Amino acid sequence: MKAFIKKAKFFLLLLTLLFSIFTQSVFAAGDSFNRYFSLETGVWGDSADADVEAVLQSVLDVYENIFGAEFIYYSQGNPTQIEYRTSVPFTAYNNSVIYLSSQDRRWAQLMYQYGHEMYHYITHYHSDFRGDAQQSYSRHAWFEEAICEAMSIIVLKESAKIWKTSPPYPNWASYASSLSTYADDCITDNERQYNEHNYSDVHTAINTELKNLIADPSYPNNERHIQGYIANYIVEYYSEFGYGNISSALKTLMDMSYRYENLSFDEYITKWSALSDNTGRNFIRFISEKMRIMTPSQTPAPSNTSGLGSYSEKITLRVTMNQKTYTMNGNTYYFDVAPYLDTNENRSMIPMRYIAISFGATITWNDQTQTQTISLNGKTFNITKDVALPNGMGTPRLINDRFMVPLRYVSEMLGAQVEWEEPTHSNIIIY
Repeated sequence: MKAFIKKAKFFLLLLTLLFSIFTQSVFAAGDSFNRYFSLETGVWGDSADADVEAVLQSVLDVYENIFGAEFIYYSQGNPTQIEYRTSVPFTAYNNSVIYLSSQDRRWAQLMYQYGHEMYHYITHYHSDFRGDAQQSYSRHAWFEEAICEAMSIIVLKESAKIWKTSPPYPNWASYASSLSTYADDCITDNERQYNEHNYSDVHTAINTELKNLIADPSYPNNERHIQGYIANYIVEYYSEFGYGNISSALKTLMDMSYRYENLSFDEYITKWSALSDNTGRNFIRFISEKMRIMTPSQTPAPSNTSGLGSYSEKITLRVTMNQKTYTMNGNTYYFDVAPYLDTNENRSMIPMRYIAISFGATITWNDQTQTQTISLNGKTFNITKDVALPNGMGTPRLINDRFMVPLRYVSEMLGAQVEWEEPTHSNIIIY
């Protein structure tokens, strides 16, 4: 029996080694991904088939940069067939076909469509590999749709950067600006603006739409603007931190998409956070706060379809100096730069973005003036790097590429109360 076990272990080790050698050869530098899709030819209007392939290849290059070649290869299975259809783009998982509807050299539109459908495709095949994808439509598919919308824009923005210096053809460098413009137009499209749908603010819009989405999984077929709201927040995070800070969270989400059908949405988000690493949790926290989805102290039973858990309008933050963890309403989250005590001015300094988004404020950054503008409930104020705040409230600093601001000043300007706990060197912020 021991001899058999030794042989089995040796055989397993040999298989692992052979697979490693194979994948390294497949993903060697300069190796092309186009072997993983097969293009229907002669159906793309004025677009030459080779040009269409070049654009699709650019999308896969971005996906490889974000998620890694091995992750894409693992999920691809058989080569994907790319075909044309006159109606909306669609992914037929059972047949490994992605249908696109862009023709006539509309490269930005083609890239947008393929960037969207590719996320669907990878998500399904990661689930299918484990045997989880027992149905083609997940209870939380509406949220996957929001991720797909964001990925389309991220693909466009990343491709625009690449095409400026390394386009598929030398004379295509001028197309880079059109890719970026198309992405910006998507972000500002009326469908993605809450006031176009008779909501007073984006949080009301998301909460109202979430109830409909979670109660009826087919709802996103008719009401797609909520995906646009969420997609824009994902793009906002990407624009601030880059795709390296969202890739691990999205890979985790792909792997769990069809596995937790019995969970309400806030439980689903909680599970996503639990399965992610610290970098991923920062992204998840940002998105969940924007949606006003809090990780509840007691999650509702699976039969609860409200999806909104036990969120309270009262927010309590506990921030301890020199620690990267903090709590919000009793749940633990993570800073990427630890708050610290400025001993010269006796002020607690905290990354600006975290304190603002915890309360639902919006932030814009002016790189020329090194100024952040913070807005919440009709109130707006500015904070500028190295410019002292009034009444001796401290001076904002740029530390490790993070804008650090005096905690008390910002909290009180946003309408919160701050208490200092000397024994633990902690700030308690109540909003």
